Amino acid sequence: MAKQRRADTGIRVLAAVTRDEVAAELVRVGSSAAGVEIMLPKGLFRLVRLEQVPATAANIIKQEMLALGGDAVVHWKTVAHAIERTDIVLLGTERQLLRLAEKLQANPFGLPGTGEALRAVLQNMHAQRAP
Repeated sequence: MAKQRRADTGIRVLAAVTRDEVAAELVRVGSSAAGVEIMLPKGLFRLVRLEQVPATAANIIKQEMLALGGDAVVHWKTVAHAIERTDIVLLGTERQLLRLAEKLQANPFGLPGTGEALRAVLQNMHAQRAP
């Protein structure tokens, strides 16, 4: 069950991190099974680390994440190409990250492979957690 913090106003901040916790909260308010499937990727916030990404690709990834409503943290020298490579921490919902994976497959600079790898990592994460 998700942890809850309740204010006197009847507003609660939920700390639901797993798929099951998010799904339970959606069901608790009366969502249909179809609604849960649609909303679940929007309710799962993830941090994903990409390692040693070329600066040009990192700048594109950051722009794409910002366009999707997420963000990407890169080394501060990346934007000026003052370094050749950077690690990236992607900040976004599973839905945003899956959409990023799709968008990267249509970009140059080695990004199609990154997009496919990102999609595979997100899918494998759920396969590993399944009972």
